[in-house]
Amino acid sequence: TVTTGVSRERTSVTTRLWQARLEAARAAGVDGQCSATKPQSQLVSKPPHRTSIRYAFKRDEELKEAYRNPWNAVRMGRVLEDLDSLAGNIAFQHCDDLDRHTRPPRLVTASVDRVRLLRPLILSEDLVLSGAVAWVGRSSVVIRMEAWPADHPDAPRDDAKEGGGSDDEEREGVHYGQSVGG
Repeated sequence: TVTTGVSRERTSVTTRLWQARLEAARAAGVDGQCSATKPQSQLVSKPPHRTSIRYAFKRDEELKEAYRNPWNAVRMGRVLEDLDSLAGNIAFQHCDDLDRHTRPPRLVTASVDRVRLLRPLILSEDLVLSGAVAWVGRSSVVIRMEAWPADHPDAPRDDAKEGGGSDDEEREGVHYGQSVGG
């Protein structure tokens, strides 16, 4: 099921990230009537918080097929789309003032400075996308994003239960880090 306002042309991960962002806005009191709310007037200082998504390619054939290209490798465009969506959620969580009387921030990806692929991503191993705010200015935010094989020793680890997602997310093979959607 696709939530209103989320495109059907996106990856399942991007769709779920956008849904999480919409749910966070609704939980903050925004009901789609953004014109009736006032803009944020002050910046709220927040520490960076790492957010991760895990792709369970090893056990979810449907997910693996959605990211497989004709040469049996990972569709990098889909991963980049998901990286952008995850960065959007991280920016939204960091920039939102949590005030029910102000509208959520309007954010765009202005640029991507660099993408380095140190080795090909492989569909036979799980993948972790992770990111956190690295720098904040008055009108811009830098978010450092990473993609790692889940088994790699440098891959981000959550102290909480692996994935931190609901049982539905567990069954669908994409595991969200503890802060996505909350």
